[in-house]
Amino acid sequence: MNELLYHYATGASLLGMLKDYTKDTPNIKLWASHYMYMNDPYEYEIGEQLCTEIIDRIESDLKIPDEYRTKSFVNTPQYINAVKSYRRTIDGQSICPYLISMSKTFDSLHMWNMYASNGNGLALGFNRLKLLGVQILPMDCHYFDNNSQYNKEIIDKLEPDIKELYLELDQEHPLDNIQESLKNGDHSLFYDRLHTIYTLICVFIGIRIKDIAYKLENEVRITTPHTPEEPTILFRERNGIIIPYIEYPIPFDCVENIVVGPTADFDRVKESILIFLNSKGIHWNEDNIIQSKVPYRK
Repeated sequence: MNELLYHYATGASLLGMLKDYTKDTPNIKLWASHYMYMNDPYEYEIGEQLCTEIIDRIESDLKIPDEYRTKSFVNTPQYINAVKSYRRTIDGQSICPYLISMSKTFDSLHMWNMYASNGNGLALGFNRLKLLGVQILPMDCHYFDNNSQYNKEIIDKLEPDIKELYLELDQEHPLDNIQESLKNGDHSLFYDRLHTIYTLICVFIGIRIKDIAYKLENEVRITTPHTPEEPTILFRERNGIIIPYIEYPIPFDCVENIVVGPTADFDRVKESILIFLNSKGIHWNEDNIIQSKVPYRK
């Protein structure tokens, strides 16, 4: 299916996204924000908690003794404090996913108000199939409600994926070998096993679990870790908080259209976008610039 995913932004953001665009590097650079600095400050905790419970169910089914279970380890104050300290470092950023948010919702008043300067913005429509074609994997978010039967559906849906990843990691860090090292007083392999299982499951799956209050956003996420090969970590300020982010290049060919948010001056905005794109060597048909159907109000 030729689905479009929308990245709501401001006009200033588009200027920054294409600042390094050239014929030789025809990329648009989106900001991938550190997972701890998304709009909902508690969302990753929701994902971590849910993943931890599902991992515990899997380990229970596998008859793993309590003292060897992931939950018993990652919920200790020692582990929580050690991870908090480690992820402050450059090396520790390797366990911190950086995220790009898109939405399956087209021309949404809620999204215009939240992410496009109160409607005076743009939404870039990315072709999902083209993203997949360049090895970029957008993943749908799941919405969690502590008071809803709906959560059982989420858990039932996520558990097979978590179990598949868990079993792969279990083969790489077999418990039998670790138990032998524990008898010899070496705990390093044991801690490495539990940390690896927990971190990777939370990064690949837990990071896509959000509170039900954000369901209107119909969010899709692109996740990228920070590695020594990745661009330098950059920083910006929002509402008094310094936010780490990295610039993530995507071929501009993946952009199918640009939607202009509610405005009384659509024609002038459209022309300015086309002039800007042409200055970059991007010769778009004017039909690729779409006017929002949301009524404009001063």
